[in-house]
Amino acid sequence: MIGSISPEMLLAILPEILLLAVVAVVFVADLLLPEQRRGSLAWITAAGLAITMLLTVFLAVPGAEAELMWGGMLRHDWLAFIFKLLFLLAALLTTLFTIGWEPVWRKGEFYVLLLTSTIGMTLMAASADLIMLFLAIETTSIPLYVMAGFMTYDDKSTESGFKYLLFGAVTTGVMLYGLSLLYGFAGTTNLYEMAAGLSAASIPGPVLVGTLFLILLGFGFKVALVPLHFWAPDVYEGAPTPVTAFLSTASKAAGFAVLVRVLLAAFPGILTDWQAIVAIAADVRHLVDVEVGFVGNYVLAETVGKYPGGGGVPGAPRTRSRAACWRRRACTASRARRSAGCRTAHSRSSRARGASWTGASASSRPRWGGPLRPGR
Repeated sequence: MIGSISPEMLLAILPEILLLAVVAVVFVADLLLPEQRRGSLAWITAAGLAITMLLTVFLAVPGAEAELMWGGMLRHDWLAFIFKLLFLLAALLTTLFTIGWEPVWRKGEFYVLLLTSTIGMTLMAASADLIMLFLAIETTSIPLYVMAGFMTYDDKSTESGFKYLLFGAVTTGVMLYGLSLLYGFAGTTNLYEMAAGLSAASIPGPVLVGTLFLILLGFGFKVALVPLHFWAPDVYEGAPTPVTAFLSTASKAAGFAVLVRVLLAAFPGILTDWQAIVAIAADVRHLVDVEVGFVGNYVLAETVGKYPGGGGVPGAPRTRSRAACWRRRACTASRARRSAGCRTAHSRSSRARGASWTGASASSRPRWGGPLRPGR
């Protein structure tokens, strides 16, 4: 088995090998470094991701013809290569965002989870087999569930992690049922042999569309496709900010890469059907985004109209016009002048009273700042 591994096969999984090495380095460094120096874990992770990107660009470029490698489990082509670079860049930026952010900055387990999820995404983009595809999806999803609820002291974070886990488990189960039906109809788990198997089995079109619908439930959850986008607001709000950035970019890109590969490779016979389904879902998602933006702008306009300057809105910044700022400055200067005049008058009256008290007897001087008393 070792002798059958060629250099091309190793270069095809070079990003995964390097990421696994970075995971080991971060894990060991987290064990050895003292608490006050664990902030360097972010820099170690960022350096490892940058080196991985550079070596992938220079050494793992695919050829003109796509190749199936590792027993047909992975496909080395330009689609996988571009998405791998995208995932590595997203992980690198997320790591840089965490520098100085105390909830995750000194946590080595956070960076281990981030790198593990990135490995799963790179495998998702290159998967050419249903078994590898499912394993890659779970390798991506499980660390993301933990990262979404990473701030265990925050109720919103734990709630978002639990919701993400619950919804992800349900949609994954439905997707796995669809994949099992697809394997039963085609008789193979290889995506690029599946179209021929489905054509030879003469599966009716409505049955294939139903199977495709079950599979799209899982993929749609990953890309937050309507109506499977309901988890996104709660998870994005409660998750740590760098995790939200990673979820909204890399996770959706991974789902989109899988969606493109599976639909084009396994379902060319019902091309018009799945194109219509995806187009309708995309249009509905666009309408939902437009409506949400319209409602948000309307609420903002109503809020500004009801509370001009933001003074009555809790947490809203106070905004003033230029004229209001000049009036405020003039009033402040006027109060300062009046205060200075009062202090001058008070000092003059004090000196006058001091002069009158100098010539008076001790018994007639004021006690504790009180009025003058006549002598006994």
